[in-house]
Amino acid sequence: MVRHLSSFLEKEPTGLPRGSVGTKRKPLSDKYFKRVEAVEFTIKQDDGAQCRNLHKADVILLGVSRSSKTPLSMYLAQQFGYKVANVPLVLNIPPPAEIFEVDPRRVFGLIIQPQYLRRIRTRRLAGTGVDTETIGKSMGSFDYSNIKYIQEELKWARDLYAAHPEWSVVDVTGRAVEENAAIIAELMPGKPTPVEAALHALDCNFFILEPSKESVEFPIVFASDGFLQATGYSREEIIGKSVFMLHGPNTEREVITKVREHLREGREGHFEILNYRKDGSTFNKDVHLSPVRNFQGEVAFIFCTQVELEPLAPGFNPTRKLEGAAALPAEEEGDFRRDRVDKEKTSEILRSVHHRGWISVSISDASVPGMPIVFASEGFFKMTGYEPSE
Repeated sequence: MVRHLSSFLEKEPTGLPRGSVGTKRKPLSDKYFKRVEAVEFTIKQDDGAQCRNLHKADVILLGVSRSSKTPLSMYLAQQFGYKVANVPLVLNIPPPAEIFEVDPRRVFGLIIQPQYLRRIRTRRLAGTGVDTETIGKSMGSFDYSNIKYIQEELKWARDLYAAHPEWSVVDVTGRAVEENAAIIAELMPGKPTPVEAALHALDCNFFILEPSKESVEFPIVFASDGFLQATGYSREEIIGKSVFMLHGPNTEREVITKVREHLREGREGHFEILNYRKDGSTFNKDVHLSPVRNFQGEVAFIFCTQVELEPLAPGFNPTRKLEGAAALPAEEEGDFRRDRVDKEKTSEILRSVHHRGWISVSISDASVPGMPIVFASEGFFKMTGYEPSE
């Protein structure tokens, strides 16, 4: 297949895995694999299967047949990374006992208007070619699309939810799966704040520090996915810990002292420093500290970006202009020998070596008309020319 694709596209495969140097696509993140795991879990837990695993679910959906439990479960798993179990409610049959043993904040009861549900069920039966009259005769009072039965079924479900007010109830009538998923995500315990959600969406490698507390020296209060991938820590392991936990015996003491001075004095700074990953391996990084101040001019937090510095090939001279050399074949580079560096990589190196710009960070309050700026970094003021009081 690869050979045929290569021929059709008139391109040879690089043979490099995703995320390797020289490839444009980033490596698959932990977030991606967690979503895959969530989807696999959700498929296995569909329609009340394996109730013994309900305690492992992030979200548990309850609802009568055709109340969109399965599509909603799959969407929550794929888009939000939640492990979802859905349990059908059948008239006068108690739900599994395990449902009462889990965190009630993770249980969501789905309701739907009777007439709307009747239309869905009628179309469903018509698509399967089932004769509803035959079903009704062979199964007594049961009629899948009978409005009286549906009303009784939904009343039974509502009574169950009312008996457990600690569960959340979501009306799915007339709403798209995406809308219902957003409602559930908003109600989830431990959901991120709007600012945290926005920060998570940024495709950058950065972290945010608070000014020192009595117990912790410059604790990390936010870490991007890129930062977690670079260090090997999980968010639970890093949040609230001092930024200096990333340093080790081979980290230069002089650099650590300078970083500490800049943080204490609330000054913008740019450093190259050796950090330690969770597994003990090391990596050099280029880090930029940018204090963000409030209206009173006090440092509210420190916004930090970092770029992992890749070791350059022997003989590489960063002070030499790279644009012209980038087009030279390796055998013509003389003492400026290095691995092949494409134009994009060349620009990146030039920016890293020659450019020491400011980080312009500002945060606006979208809940107030006009969305006023409530925090801004020194780089923002340098770029715009305004003073904090302005």
